[in-house]
Amino acid sequence: MHPVSDLPPAASTGREPASSRLAPRHTPSGDEPAYRVPWTILRDDDPRFLLLNTGQEELSSVHLLLTGEGRLLWTRPLRIRPGACVAFVLRADDPARDSVVCVRWFRPNGEEYVWRVVF
Repeated sequence: MHPVSDLPPAASTGREPASSRLAPRHTPSGDEPAYRVPWTILRDDDPRFLLLNTGQEELSSVHLLLTGEGRLLWTRPLRIRPGACVAFVLRADDPARDSVVCVRWFRPNGEEYVWRVVF
């Protein structure tokens, strides 16, 4: 038996769950292709890396955030055009074990995305 499936259903409060209020109101039609992550990490010059915009859109409010051990150094461009890149340096004793870089950006239509990069 699965412990979660053995739980009785939650009592209804007559309100929509918060998750359904926050979720988009549309369902992908199946005709629309999935949005591909528009980034590539160029790793040839470790600990200096390049975050390359391989997509077709100019991306805005791009931010990098380090989770875990180490130090992340980078400049903060507001927009990154297709084919352009951002250099960053990750200093950590064992980045493969201890560090994750999160890339956050907005598409031109205003949708926000986050992509996790592990080393």
